[in-house]
Amino acid sequence: TMQQFIEFLQDVREMLSKTNDGVIIVHCRGGKGRTGSLCCALLLFSKRCKDAAHALRHFAKRRTDENLVGKPKGVETPSQIRYVKQLAWHLDEYQAYVDSPFPPPFCAAPSIRLQALDFEGGLMARPQKMRPLKVLVQSGGINISELCLETRPYDPNLTSIPLDNVEVSGDVRVSVFQDTGGDLSAVQAMTLAANPHKAKGLVLLFIFHTNFMRQLSVQSSLDQEPSDYIQQAAKHCAVPDKRGKYKIAVEDLDVANRRIKSGYHAAGSSVILKYSSVARDLCSKPQEVFNM
Repeated sequence: TMQQFIEFLQDVREMLSKTNDGVIIVHCRGGKGRTGSLCCALLLFSKRCKDAAHALRHFAKRRTDENLVGKPKGVETPSQIRYVKQLAWHLDEYQAYVDSPFPPPFCAAPSIRLQALDFEGGLMARPQKMRPLKVLVQSGGINISELCLETRPYDPNLTSIPLDNVEVSGDVRVSVFQDTGGDLSAVQAMTLAANPHKAKGLVLLFIFHTNFMRQLSVQSSLDQEPSDYIQQAAKHCAVPDKRGKYKIAVEDLDVANRRIKSGYHAAGSSVILKYSSVARDLCSKPQEVFNM
């Protein structure tokens, strides 16, 4: 979550204020995705890398013995890459780096209402071979586990699934499942899975933070690097009241991005998350961890 990123950087800053000889150890199961995301955060925070793309390339290159595996292996999950980019925007907007006079603030968490999830460009390339689809929306809780909405099953030939204006804020995970039948719900499948990406019946998922909807909506792909998006967002402290559309290419969807070559999803297809802002959050501010 974004809070975990910020807490990690705050811990790093506190340690460095006490000693220059300390060692920071980061680990996870595979030492690539979660570990890589935090290592990239530290590379950005320390200004060793100028932007998210630079940090991601640097970590992958330093982690990989190219004589053994060839292509550098680093952070590859689209949602993890998205969060590294979100952090880069946040640090740049508040100029909150390791040499700043204050620690990085926590992100604001404006509320938005999710209206529908649309499928474009033949995202479900073989709907006739799929079971009915349902959407699971989670926000808050431990590791984004709190249930906000689980839709009823819909015909896989449909290109839009209504999300009932469900209100979310902060970290949000949107998942699409095939209905497996029986008594197992989508939220139960997600909870029971040791790895959310391997939940039973999962078709795709994506994770984002509502504080960055404007920047995410401007970009069409995670491969692009932000330029003046932060300056634009600073002038408009929240997403507009009118309907927003957040388009995500299939290549930037967790799980689905690995099923394009096998024909489950059409190359160039996408999802569009339709949403609107909540008026009370139009000028929400980040939580402060210091006194100005």
